[in-house]
Amino acid sequence: KLAARSPRAGIEFLQKRVFWVIVPFLAISLGLLVFAPWIVRIIFGKQFGESGILLRLMAFTPCLYITSMCFGNYMLAFGFQKEWARITIRVTVLNFLVLAGLLLVMTPARAVALTTSVIDLASLLWGVLLYRRTVGEVLARPVTT
Repeated sequence: KLAARSPRAGIEFLQKRVFWVIVPFLAISLGLLVFAPWIVRIIFGKQFGESGILLRLMAFTPCLYITSMCFGNYMLAFGFQKEWARITIRVTVLNFLVLAGLLLVMTPARAVALTTSVIDLASLLWGVLLYRRTVGEVLARPVTT
């Protein structure tokens, strides 16, 4: 509703939301990056040591994913459904390409973990690029009552 009535208010809400959403998830991601091996070892024991490495490979997934969701909401709220669908298709294709390439050089578990992070980053970058390309157009839309 906010985006439909006042594009400027919708953009301002998005900008504030992105910042406040990123902060706690960035803290979680940094915590996973630093402490994942020790957390896994304490909770599950040494036999699950590989899980700590996998968590490190995926440490920024929570932050990237939640930020990407903010830009996905922007696309849908402001009428960029076709662009959202194109990004979804690109990410799906990229997922298989990255995974296939990584499976040639690392274990399957590590390949999947790293692919997850790469895909979340790609999705976020495409969302940010769309936002930057279209935000001027959105702000020029008239306010409705």
